[in-house]
Amino acid sequence: MLGPPNQGSEVSDLVGRWPVLGWLVRPSLAELGTGPDAMARQQAPIDAEIGIIAATRSIDPCSAIC
Repeated sequence: MLGPPNQGSEVSDLVGRWPVLGWLVRPSLAELGTGPDAMARQQAPIDAEIGIIAATRSIDPCSAIC
């Protein structure tokens, strides 16, 4: 997995409340959020070893100057 929000994403909850953007992508945001309809809440635990890659820096050149 690559930096997953295993318990859902609070950013999805926030963006879902924005009138225009929330209207455009509301179903997807609901699945990624932290509410009871979120996909992360509906998944059964797995019995397997997994690895997670996470970082504190971006390689996006715009994030440093924008």
